Amino acid sequence: MRIYLSIKALLILILLLPTVGRAAVEINILGVTPMLPLYETVGDTARLNCEMTFENNRFPLELVSWKVRAFYTGHAPVDFPGTPEDFWYNVRIRSLNNGFKDITPYWAGFFENGVYNQGAWKIPKRTRVLFYLPYTDYPLSDLPLSLTVYVKVRDTILHEERELIFPIRPRLHSTDLLYIFPVGFDRFEPMAQSLDWFMGDHQPLLGDMHGSGHELYAAHRRVHKWWDGLDQPVLFNQRYAHDIAIRDASGNTHAPFPASGFKTVQSYYAWGKKVFAMAGGTVVHVVRDMGDNLIAGVITPDGGAGNRVIIQHPNGESSIYAHLQFGSIPVEIQEGAMVSQGQLLGKVGNSGNSSEPHLHFTLQNRPVYEEHDCFPIRFVNISIRRDGEPDFQPWTTSLPSGVTIRIN
Repeated sequence: MRIYLSIKALLILILLLPTVGRAAVEINILGVTPMLPLYETVGDTARLNCEMTFENNRFPLELVSWKVRAFYTGHAPVDFPGTPEDFWYNVRIRSLNNGFKDITPYWAGFFENGVYNQGAWKIPKRTRVLFYLPYTDYPLSDLPLSLTVYVKVRDTILHEERELIFPIRPRLHSTDLLYIFPVGFDRFEPMAQSLDWFMGDHQPLLGDMHGSGHELYAAHRRVHKWWDGLDQPVLFNQRYAHDIAIRDASGNTHAPFPASGFKTVQSYYAWGKKVFAMAGGTVVHVVRDMGDNLIAGVITPDGGAGNRVIIQHPNGESSIYAHLQFGSIPVEIQEGAMVSQGQLLGKVGNSGNSSEPHLHFTLQNRPVYEEHDCFPIRFVNISIRRDGEPDFQPWTTSLPSGVTIRIN
């Protein structure tokens, strides 16, 4: 019996030898994105959209606890304890092996038809983890000067714990440039009274592909680019992007389709509507030669933004107008050309990665497609009505999901 126990102890020792002199928890903290996080003013609330990224390089991890500590100038810090659900609902996990595959559903869980399917609630080894900060809104009257996110994890082999610390120092976003809404500027292009511009609805806890706005679970909020093999945080290039279309009183974005049954783009109310420059600047990029997807739902592979115009504005910000109609971009819109606010850039189309005619537009920090981060847009000429509410109200920043838009 003693010989058997000695052999067993020796085997255990051999298994543990690789850990001698090394920490069981080996985590590479990649940091917070965006690099310069900001508060967006939404009414009397400041909204903070940011994420944390880290890599687990050794043993599988389990969550012990997490919290946000908010620091103020006028009073003591305040702790906001986080729940396990808030953590696992808001992580994305990529394997650093097997082609950088997304393995979130099995390990963290997933939503399907409004139901959450819990995963293993573990972070496997050799993975990169993206954690969306679920505590996004803070009152402007009591705004944290900075925040620190603490995430405590424990390895599942030796049960060693480690606390990951993510300092966040946001600034309150502001810009001197006043932007107009990029459609509806031409008074000679009226729409039927029953039609309205809108942004799609958003319902929380239905997964991450609902709504066109930038709420925590909205589609654009969760579009990101992983830097494969690079030691830096994730890039978000649609954080404050907008997808706008036109709907009728019944909520449809199209008139009845032809007798053939094909979802022809000409049946969509937004098809062919004029698109204008939100502010003056210099045209730095134009794509005009991509054909439209003429049947809704049939998408050009690798079409990206389709026909597009990118304008660099005097304040250093740039705007992109995407999925424009083939042949609609005026000949004078060339790279290097100067444009003025309200100048015609093209028409709403269905080119590129577009499932139906709509306008995708973004304000960004670099005049390039994809490799950029986004800013909220300060609108000066619109009012909005949230779905389910009776009245319009002035709106001066990025649009939330589920709103009807009136151009003043």
